[in-house]
Amino acid sequence: MLGVNKGSSCSFKFLFIKDGQAYDPISQSTPLDVVVNVYRGEYGSGSLIDGPYSYLSQGATPSSDIYIEKNNYGEFTFYYKIPENLFEGVYTVVASTLNNDGLLTLVTLRFSVVDRPTELNPIVISTGSSTSAVQKPLYEQINLRRTGTVVLVGHADGIPLNEPVRIKSIDEGINLLNADINSPIMRGLLEVYAAGCRDIIICASARMFEYVADYSNRNISSDFFEISSTTPSSKTFYEKYYERLNDTYAALLGFDDIDYIVPLETSIIKTDGVDFITQLATFCAENHNKTGYVSMGVIGSVTGGFSSSHISDIKNNSVLSNKLTTYNLNGTVSSDYGRFVIPIYGEATFKHPQIKTSYVSSVSAAVAGMLAAAPLNIGMIRKRIPNAMFVFGTNLTNSDYSEMDDMGMNSIYRGTKTRRSTPYEVYLTNEYTLANSNSTLSKAAQMRLVSSVIREIKNYAHYYIGKFGHDEVSQRTKDLLESYKKNSVITDYSFNMTIDRSSRGSIRFDIELLSSLGLKTINFGLSAGPVV
Repeated sequence: MLGVNKGSSCSFKFLFIKDGQAYDPISQSTPLDVVVNVYRGEYGSGSLIDGPYSYLSQGATPSSDIYIEKNNYGEFTFYYKIPENLFEGVYTVVASTLNNDGLLTLVTLRFSVVDRPTELNPIVISTGSSTSAVQKPLYEQINLRRTGTVVLVGHADGIPLNEPVRIKSIDEGINLLNADINSPIMRGLLEVYAAGCRDIIICASARMFEYVADYSNRNISSDFFEISSTTPSSKTFYEKYYERLNDTYAALLGFDDIDYIVPLETSIIKTDGVDFITQLATFCAENHNKTGYVSMGVIGSVTGGFSSSHISDIKNNSVLSNKLTTYNLNGTVSSDYGRFVIPIYGEATFKHPQIKTSYVSSVSAAVAGMLAAAPLNIGMIRKRIPNAMFVFGTNLTNSDYSEMDDMGMNSIYRGTKTRRSTPYEVYLTNEYTLANSNSTLSKAAQMRLVSSVIREIKNYAHYYIGKFGHDEVSQRTKDLLESYKKNSVITDYSFNMTIDRSSRGSIRFDIELLSSLGLKTINFGLSAGPVV
C-alpha cells in the first residue's frame, strides 16, 4: 500500500480489463467517460472525500494539479495532490467507466495518509544555543473533564445503536463515523468541538439509510423495514425517529454523565404533531429523578430557514406557548419539566476548516457546546455561535424577535459583516428554558448553576460519607459556595445540612442561592451519599 504525506503529489495507474483483454472506453465509437473518486476507508467502504474527476470534462490541457492522463489503450494515470486537511488513515481511489454492454467497471487502488515527519534545518548550532521544533496539532485534546459533557444523539453508521461512546479524540470520532459529513452526529461533533466543549459522547439512534436530509420530505410517509420483521411499516421520518429516540432514551436512562443532550435533526415545529420537546423533557426529568444529577436537553428547529410565518407555528404549539411548568391552585409548582429543555428556533450555515464544504444545520449542537464550555458567571445572551457563518432563510423583523422574546423563545440573528472569511457572525438571542416565566429556573444560567452545585456536593458526599466525613462535606460545600461568590457566580448563599436518619449513609441539603445572572433567588434541596 502506498504511504503518502499530506500535501504531496502522487499518481495511480490503472488498466480497464474486459473478458481478459484491455478495454478502452475512450476509443469506442461513442466515447465513454472515465471518472475517479476518492473514498475514505479500505475498498471504498467510507464516505466520498474528493471527486468526481472526469477525463472527458477536464479538457486537453488540465488546469489543476489533479487530473487523469491516458497512457496506452485502456491504461490511465490519475495524478493527485493529497489535500492538507485529510486525516491520517487508509483511502481508496476508485476509477469507474461503462463498458459497451452498459455495465459499470471499477478499478480500485489504496493509499495511506501519514503526517509529515518534523525535520530540523541541518545547520550548525553554536555552543550554548538550542533549537526546538513545535508542531501544533489540528485538534486540542479532549475528554479531560474540563467542560460539561455533551451527548449527541442521531443518525450514524460505524457505531453500535443505543450505546454511548465517549470520544477520546476528534480524530477517533471521525474515524468511528467513517468521516461521513452527511451524518448528523458527524456534523454535531464538529459543531460542539468548535464551540469549546471538550467532553463529548456520541450515541447512534438510527442508521443513515433512515435519514432524510431534505426537510420538505420529512413528513411524507414511506416504508421502513424492521430488522425483526419482514412486514414494512409506513411512517414519516419524524414518526420513525421518535420511535428510535424512545429506545435511545430508555438505554441512556440512569446514565449520570449527561450535562447536555442534543437529539440532532429533531424540530420544535413543522413535525406534523410529533412532539420531540415533551419526549426530551420527560427523559431529562426521569434521568434527574433516577440519578440525582441534572441533564439539560437542547433542541432546535428544521424548517428550511427563517420565515415570519413560523411565528404563528410557535404560538400555536401548545408546548412552546404554555410551557412545561404547571402550577397548583395555591400557586405551588405541580410539574416543572420545562426547566430541563432549551428550545432554539433557527438554522445557520456552518463551515469548518477541516472539511471542504459548508452545510445548513440547526444550531442546537453548537449552543450545547457553548453552554458546556462557558464559565458559570457568563450567560449566553447575545453570544456569538462559533463557525456559524450565516443565518439561513429570510431575515426576521424586529417585531418578530420581540414576539418570540415575549413568548420566551430563543432564536438566532445575523450580526455585522466580519473581516475574516466568515460573511456574517451569528448570535443567540437568549437562553430561555421551557419553564414558566415566573419560575426561578426560566433561564439556562440558573439551571447551569444548580446543576454544578448538585454535581459537586454529591461527589463530596459520595467520597467522604462512611469515612466519618460529614464535617468535611459541610466544609467542602461552604468552600465551593464561597468560591462561587468570589468569582461573581452568586452574590449570596445559605445552606443547611442534616443527617438523614431514615436512610443510613445519606445526608440532606437545603440550599438557597442568589444568582448574579438575573439576581434570582434559587431554592432547592438534594440528598447525597453512597446509598443515594
